[in-house]
Amino acid sequence: MEFLTSSEAERYCSKKLQQDICEEELKEIIKITKIHNIQCVEAEANMRLGDSYFYKYNYTEAVKCYFKVADYYEKFSKNEKTSLRGIIYKYY
Repeated sequence: MEFLTSSEAERYCSKKLQQDICEEELKEIIKITKIHNIQCVEAEANMRLGDSYFYKYNYTEAVKCYFKVADYYEKFSKNEKTSLRGIIYKYY
C-alpha cells in the first residue's frame, strides 16, 4: 500500500491497530511505519506482535519485539506524551 504523506500512513496504521489483526498485518504495519519513520506507532505494533508470539509460546520472538518497544520508550519517552508504563497499561 502506498501513501502520499507520513500522516496518511500514520492514520492508516493507527486505525488498523485498533482492529483485531493477524500477525502478517502487524508485520506489514511495522514495515509501513519504518518507511515513514512513525516510531510511536511502530512501537505499538511491535508490542502487539510480541503479544501474538507470546500467546503462541514463541517466547524468543516475543522478547525480541518487547525489547524493541522498550528501546523506543527508553529513547523517546522523555519527549513523548506516552511512557512505557502507559503503553503497558493500555494493553494489560
